Amino acid sequence: MARLEAQLGAALLRRHGRRVEPTDEGRAYREQAGRALELLGDAAASLRAAQAEPSGVLRVTAPLSIAAPLLSRLLPGFMKANPAVRVEALVTEQVLSFRDHRVDAAFRFAESLPDSSLVAHRLFSLAPVLVASPAYLARRGEPAHPRDLDDHDVLAVSAEPALRPRFSRGDESHELRLRPRVATHDSALLRDLAIAGAGITALLPHAAHEHIDLGQLVPVLPGWRVDTRVSLYLLHAGGLLPPRVRAFRDHVCGVFAHGSACPERDRP
Repeated sequence: MARLEAQLGAALLRRHGRRVEPTDEGRAYREQAGRALELLGDAAASLRAAQAEPSGVLRVTAPLSIAAPLLSRLLPGFMKANPAVRVEALVTEQVLSFRDHRVDAAFRFAESLPDSSLVAHRLFSLAPVLVASPAYLARRGEPAHPRDLDDHDVLAVSAEPALRPRFSRGDESHELRLRPRVATHDSALLRDLAIAGAGITALLPHAAHEHIDLGQLVPVLPGWRVDTRVSLYLLHAGGLLPPRVRAFRDHVCGVFAHGSACPERDRP
């Protein structure tokens, strides 16, 4: 109290032996400080109430190649269970920054994830399917063995100057060194280029089979398996999560619980 009075330059209490009573300045200070404390209390109560129920805008990013089937499966149940949450879906093949783009949760396909402060939940894994258009194969011939890919135009999701895919069939295994004719992280572009007859590419099963059923693409090297396996991850920030993010994480992991343990990795 003595330090506070020294800082204020005024006596807040009047002392008479063992009896203490506030001065006029002390009463005025207590009245104004009391209002400030009440405001702080109201703000804390309001924040606790907001924390109790998920609310606000949830910004989710997902790659174009899977956004429609994935989000149409996940969002209706989440929105029904959390009526105070609004969703903004950022659909892009770009890897958006959580900080710069104010992202709350992200779905990303990857063989592995770089170290970061994000928390990752692996939802499921997929083996890509090698495909090309009927017109391309009629023009260039159909490869009978993985090494025949050296004589073809390969379209790849890669920024590397050379690829080293591994193919297996039974006890056979072959690792190749390929130089892609086109390399890009935009899987939709690779799909469209393959449909247009530009070369052979690897697509995730859901995308490949959709266009195989339409007759736009056909499987290449159907007896061989591409050993590279890509996983879909849900990522979010670490630490104490806002209720809307925590609710979305729990909902997504619940939806995929039967097909995956949805394990958590603190440093993806």
